[in-house]
Amino acid sequence: MEGGELAELTKLLSSLSELSKKLEENRETVEMAIRIMPKLLVFLETLSNLSEEETEKLIRNFEVMVRIATKVDDRTLQLLENVIDALRHAKTEEVKFFGVLRSLQDRDVRKSLGFLLNFAKIFGKVLEE
Repeated sequence: MEGGELAELTKLLSSLSELSKKLEENRETVEMAIRIMPKLLVFLETLSNLSEEETEKLIRNFEVMVRIATKVDDRTLQLLENVIDALRHAKTEEVKFFGVLRSLQDRDVRKSLGFLLNFAKIFGKVLEE
């Protein structure tokens, strides 16, 4: 082996050693990347099959999601989790007029209705803007 090749090999081994150290320092991130790689490949393949119009729509929707996600604070996130939990446990059943009146005796029902009415009022103002 010539001196130039040996120097290149030494440089390559040094780079590999450095890379190995960095991978070890970020082991959890690397493992997560390896786990999601198959899903990412499927996602990329799906993207490549979309029409230009579908791709533009996807990008617009993604931009909206990012804008929403950056505005979500801890209180809003907790509220959304509570809504999802309530939807999971809620049962659909028919309620007659007097059943509605009776349910107004329940403090939780009154709190929920108060929240919904307040939300409707604020949402109505936002819609006018």
